[in-house]
Amino acid sequence: MAGTWHHILPRFLLKGFASKVVREDVFTWVYRKGKVFESNIVNVAVGKHFYGEGEEANVDDGITAIESEFAILLDRLRQKEDHYEITDPSIADFVGHLSSRTKHLRDSFIEASGVLLTIITGYFADEHNFRSWILDYYKRHPEIVRKALEDALDKIPVDETSKAVLASTYDGDASP
Repeated sequence: MAGTWHHILPRFLLKGFASKVVREDVFTWVYRKGKVFESNIVNVAVGKHFYGEGEEANVDDGITAIESEFAILLDRLRQKEDHYEITDPSIADFVGHLSSRTKHLRDSFIEASGVLLTIITGYFADEHNFRSWILDYYKRHPEIVRKALEDALDKIPVDETSKAVLASTYDGDASP
């Protein structure tokens, strides 16, 4: 369960900057506002509500699950000799994942989504645009209208012959 403090950089990445390891605890040097000190990586590169608050913070759990594979990959890479040729395609996935994990990129997606939603809402608020779009949609997908008609006919108390006659009057043209 994600708490209030979320890691901006994953701990498995911070592990590569270890100054010392004491049993399970990994330490690194921290430079903050003119102060230099050694700290456990549990307390390094964290931000309050980095992934959001409440339900939004659940993304931290999902990211942690995804990153377990990346942690194994990075441990394997750390064991390779210098000048080792890296051909594992998972490296590109890892770099892409780290890029998508940044707050700036997430905020940009949120902002772009808001702009897109405003444009789409404005377009469909115009009755002419909405009518044109919906009629075109149903012309391209007559099976939706046919299914709705069949469902409606199933609910009315008339004989099957009358239902067949009513259904045959629909030719797939959704124009008014």
